[in-house]
Amino acid sequence: MQRIILFGLSLIALTGCSEQAEQNQKTANYSINVKIDSICLKQIQFPEFETSFIGEFRIYNDAIHFIDKELGKIFLFSDNGELMDLFLGRGDGPYEINTAIDGYLNLKSGSHLFLGPSFDLHLHQKGNYERLKNYFLSWEGEQDVNKVRSSSTPNVNQFALYTLDYQNLLLREGKDGNVYFPIYGETQYFNGLNSDLYYEKGKILARMELESGKVKEVLGSRSPRYLENKYLPHHASFSYDIDSLNNFYVSHEIDSLIYKYDQDFELISAFGVKGNNMNTNYTAIKDFNLKLFRTLYFEDRPKLGWYSHVEFTDELGLLFRSYTKGEHSEFDGLQIFKNETLIADLTVPKGFKIKGYIKPYVYGEVISELSEQLKLYKFEVSI
Repeated sequence: MQRIILFGLSLIALTGCSEQAEQNQKTANYSINVKIDSICLKQIQFPEFETSFIGEFRIYNDAIHFIDKELGKIFLFSDNGELMDLFLGRGDGPYEINTAIDGYLNLKSGSHLFLGPSFDLHLHQKGNYERLKNYFLSWEGEQDVNKVRSSSTPNVNQFALYTLDYQNLLLREGKDGNVYFPIYGETQYFNGLNSDLYYEKGKILARMELESGKVKEVLGSRSPRYLENKYLPHHASFSYDIDSLNNFYVSHEIDSLIYKYDQDFELISAFGVKGNNMNTNYTAIKDFNLKLFRTLYFEDRPKLGWYSHVEFTDELGLLFRSYTKGEHSEFDGLQIFKNETLIADLTVPKGFKIKGYIKPYVYGEVISELSEQLKLYKFEVSI
């Protein structure tokens, strides 16, 4: 299920990085205090089960869940890999889901939210996954959609300027009960191929009211490093997480810094250290060239190093960040931060991402649809 949509024509260049963004880089915390030299990864052995290999593991209620996004199934496993139950599946029945799953979120209430390919939302009950309601994501803004999208002077706060980032559709729930998800722009005058405004002031997250499905606000910004590299739309993605205090942690693919924001998305701090042995020889797109963009995204991007996933574990007070090194390396990297200080930079399998915690183990996945690889590992962290 690949979706890469990006189009546009031209935009007169705007100003560069703001003074505030430059100051954030200068005052960032680059501290290192290595406390963990290695971890012991133990692979969990699962029984054979039907899967499309398109999906992800989620850890909640002290159990392992695999969400098969293509089949619309949720497999429930014990913490040692025993298959305990199976929920949903594609269909129109009350205990089924009638869409492919592009985004999934286990809510703090225990119920389940699914996002489909047509802005469709599906809310299912805690426990037995019975359907509660189907509804749609609403992008109602202050101005007409066509007017917003055709404007040569885009207003970055208008919802209609954005669409869902289906390649990066990570849903998170804040302490405020709202749901957050990544967005990006693709209009004629606001896009990643030739727009300074896109990188300078464009928003990256939407805040949605759960019950109504209405987008209430667009938030955040891209790293100031993007304006130093005109242009890298094939590396303009990011990862984020929200801690129990409703602080946001945002990591951009090409930036070694992690940006911490409060619940109002005011910047608190920036911290981070470059990963080991990363090939960051990125190729910029100098003009509007869709063919080159697609080539770089599908062929060049997988060969390079970039920061891929952040996960904050409240139980341990640790922030994990995964990164790719590049095709020259047989391994990828995993950084661990404690109080914004790097305490470990470890070698891990290719594609490794942290997914959650069940005492005393941290869990990380490696999933590949192409190689039909579906692996979950666990390890302990002692500091």
